[in-house]
Amino acid sequence: MRPPRPAALLTALLVPVVLLLAGCSSSGAAPVSGSAPTSTAAIAQPPVVVAVTDPGAEPRVVLGRSTPTGTTQLVQLGTTSQVLQTVGPDPQQDLSTPDLTLPLTATVPADGAVALTLGTPTASDPILSGALAPAEGSTAGLTVRTSGAVDELRITPAAGLDDAARAAVEQGLRQAVQLAPVLPSDPVGTGAVWTTTQVIDSLGLQIDQVTTTTLTAVAGSTLTLTLAITQTPETATWTLPDGGGTLNVDAYPVTGSGTLTVDTAQPLPTAGTLRLGGDQVYSDPGSALRLRQSVRSTVTWTS
Repeated sequence: MRPPRPAALLTALLVPVVLLLAGCSSSGAAPVSGSAPTSTAAIAQPPVVVAVTDPGAEPRVVLGRSTPTGTTQLVQLGTTSQVLQTVGPDPQQDLSTPDLTLPLTATVPADGAVALTLGTPTASDPILSGALAPAEGSTAGLTVRTSGAVDELRITPAAGLDDAARAAVEQGLRQAVQLAPVLPSDPVGTGAVWTTTQVIDSLGLQIDQVTTTTLTAVAGSTLTLTLAITQTPETATWTLPDGGGTLNVDAYPVTGSGTLTVDTAQPLPTAGTLRLGGDQVYSDPGSALRLRQSVRSTVTWTS
């Protein structure tokens, strides 16, 4: 008979874990029935620190966004999230969420604000895709700085949306916001390099996310950015939510990269893909039992 599993690892199994998505949950289960009441979720975003390490070639200019009030943009956001998990000698579990496509209409109602209206979302899973149909007309809002840094994300789902569909939309928007490109306040030119640092909370584990951005091309208000991302836990111990105990963080090599096209006269990226991934290992401090995760995530923008 297999000995009982330590409580900490059991809790880790019960709490859906996608450490690439700060504070977001995911599950491989089928959508649940029933709809949640319509309400607005306001999600504060961690502050960012930007430092220019290479100002690039002359001429150098300040690249801040300048989106006039009344600007409208049509863009499609695609997200994926794959989580493969193994606990001790047990078979691997697939806790991935279906691929998601969110058609968005972005408008600028006022300086520092972006309003989003959702078209009809689709998912790679037909059951979830059907549940997402009532999401058309859902709205969201961003409080955005001139640099592009997001201070707050607000999501108001359409009435009649069930819990699984609501969670999928929220996860997709959070995923995009967490990886939103940020521009420096210093003048820069082609070839410039800067770092963006922020501390994200992932189910109680504090993670330093550092994004190194290179300005590879400038054409009028259109910028081509190449990004490299690293995520590093601030501590070697993860205190699980709801008194679930602790896990040792034995390995956490999460990295990412990609290219984005940004028009500083538009509120959202116009094109590009970012990918994150890593193979993580956690262990219960009171036993030799280990929790292994292979995590992969993508964010894609298409105009």
